[in-house]
Order: sequence, then structure tokens, then C-alpha cells
Amino acid sequence: MPRAAGESFLKALARTPDEKEWFYRGVIQLYASDTAAALNAFRRGEQLDSASVRSTFGRGYAGIARRDRTAVASVLSDLERMKVVDGERHNRLVHLAAFASHLQEQ
Repeated sequence: MPRAAGESFLKALARTPDEKEWFYRGVIQLYASDTAAALNAFRRGEQLDSASVRSTFGRGYAGIARRDRTAVASVLSDLERMKVVDGERHNRLVHLAAFASHLQEQ
């Protein structure tokens, strides 16, 4: 969905994106190799709710975008104190841990 279409959909609902939507936007931008847009989306999500699990994942993915193993390791440490209750969250943990170990091997 084009960015404008997504924004008009949310505007029609009379609301703005929450931290979860900013996280998913960031992941899409990261996969599309638009690092600046990904970092912006993760930052905007964190500004809305820095304590949410999606914002925490956003900090981890921002570390991946910057190739910052220390930031990713810090997020993994934070996530160890959170309850991971579903498959998607477990999958995100695996992404972060795999990235951290990949950088360690280089």
C-alpha cells in the first residue's frame, strides 16, 4: 500500500499511527533498504510509547539498521526481562539474536 494510501486510511479512521504501526513501517522500510525512513519510523514509535514491546523491538531493529551490535545486545538484555508471549515476538527475538551473533563472528 502506498504511503499516502496508508495515511489516508488512518486519517479516515480519525486517528494517527500508534507505536505498533510505526514499528511495522520501520521494518518494511528496513527490508526495502531505506535506512533513514526505517530509523525515523522506529524513533516516532518510541516517542509515542517508549515502554512498549514494539518500541523495544524498534530500538533493536534501529541497531540492526546502524549495524550497532552494542545497541542490539542492550535491547536483547531488556527483552529478557519482558514476557515474550507469542510467536511473532519470539521471531523478533531470534532476528535480533541472530544479527548480534552475526556481527560478533565478523
